[in-house]
Amino acid sequence: MHRIELELKTVTPAFIGTSDPEKRAEWTAKSVRGHLRWWLRAVLGGELGGRAEDVREREEKIFGSNKQKSAVKIIARPVGTDGSRDHADGQPFNETELADAWGATNPAVRARLRLNRGSSNPVGYLGYGPIIYDREKKDTVYGRARIRPGHPLHLLVQWSGAPDHLDSLQKAMWCWLNLGGIGGRSRRGFGSLACSNVRVIHGDGALLEPIQTLDQFERESRTRLASAIVAKSPAEWSHFTSDTRIYVSTKTFEGGWQEALLAAGAWLIAYRRRYGLSSDERAKVRNRDYVWLNSPTAGGVPDRAGFGLPLPFGKGDLVAGWREPKKDGRESQELKRRGSPLLIHVARFGTGHHLVFTHMPARFIPKGAQIHFHGYQDEATPEQDGIVRDFLDDLESAAKKRIRRIL
Repeated sequence: MHRIELELKTVTPAFIGTSDPEKRAEWTAKSVRGHLRWWLRAVLGGELGGRAEDVREREEKIFGSNKQKSAVKIIARPVGTDGSRDHADGQPFNETELADAWGATNPAVRARLRLNRGSSNPVGYLGYGPIIYDREKKDTVYGRARIRPGHPLHLLVQWSGAPDHLDSLQKAMWCWLNLGGIGGRSRRGFGSLACSNVRVIHGDGALLEPIQTLDQFERESRTRLASAIVAKSPAEWSHFTSDTRIYVSTKTFEGGWQEALLAAGAWLIAYRRRYGLSSDERAKVRNRDYVWLNSPTAGGVPDRAGFGLPLPFGKGDLVAGWREPKKDGRESQELKRRGSPLLIHVARFGTGHHLVFTHMPARFIPKGAQIHFHGYQDEATPEQDGIVRDFLDDLESAAKKRIRRIL
């Protein structure tokens, strides 16, 4: 039996749900286990060639099932916070600030960023859902309780089993802490954590160690994930493959996590505002997105659905989501979600912060399923499948150099 204690701190606000998420957020072992299992499946999917049955068998040996006991025990020292509708972090960006953040110098591109004139808070944009607009206060506020940045957290991890089980658990924990987060909107940078210390209580403590520098993060990304990024694409579900890419921001954000998320949110806003207009200088993407605001009966689904579903688009009932394949001639009326293939993490190395982008492409919706949008339905398109890659390529381009690929 091996046992270690992790000393962690929240880097960004963590929306960890409870029975009353608007009033209370709580650090619990249950939420940690959920995220660790997701990352374990992502790692094992790559290492085991996407064979779902083999992945499930290994996962059950580590985390247990209805038939066998878990080899891992997780204890979280309770931490809870009460909610309040405070002013949301960040600040509104107008079109000029969005253009500067995006790196837009072309006058035509800058002009498109003025679409839907007005300002937008990039942090609120990333936190859509937990962060809301309060009509009474006329302000963007936190609508859900959160554990604030810089809050100390403690986690006790105890495990037993075969060496390959330990290796898989180790990689899952590393990915969770350095690529992901915890709680609501963790794919958009919220709930990012940093490990400050690992204390060995009993047995082998070589599970993981704190990441102190960007160079260390890059080295460990390559060594720890080398065996997981060899699986062939396309993946049938979200796991590492040869198409997985990891990027870091070229800038160190000395202004803290807010500056980092302001940049990430501004990049997403700017990319989406300029994408798919009839006036786009890139002929291949003209009329691919905003055309549905003015003519929703034209047919088709906006390309930006590729960033994740459901997709609220414009006003009213313009919401895209997917439905299960028909069974017995009937089709489910429930619109299902699809987590984004793009994960944003805010990493803290020393006193500075970096953005980490992980792109984990996989089959967007199941075979036979269709995306529904305003009376129209169809399978996922190449444009939807490729939009995240296009976004990252644009950020990495020689003209912008906002990010660089490390894996």
